[in-house]
Amino acid sequence: MDLGDTSVGGIPSFEGYEFRWPPVLMPYDVRKKIIVSTDASNRWLGAVMTQIQMEKTQRLVAEASRPLTASKEGYVVIEKEALEVT
Repeated sequence: MDLGDTSVGGIPSFEGYEFRWPPVLMPYDVRKKIIVSTDASNRWLGAVMTQIQMEKTQRLVAEASRPLTASKEGYVVIEKEALEVT
């Protein structure tokens, strides 16, 4: 996903994307493939789990985020990325 230019403070600009709030979660279906996407910033970890639908679109089935503790904010990038999957 190309987020384009960033605005003040390094926050991504999502111009051109449509988001729903609150996120619309689909029920988990054990028969469908899943995709887990994660991301880490200097202060937060985030993850989403989507499933491929019959029409070849991805639908959100779970999401999670959490702030990093002060001690973990000092981790190098690879260590933060490892935290995403634990």
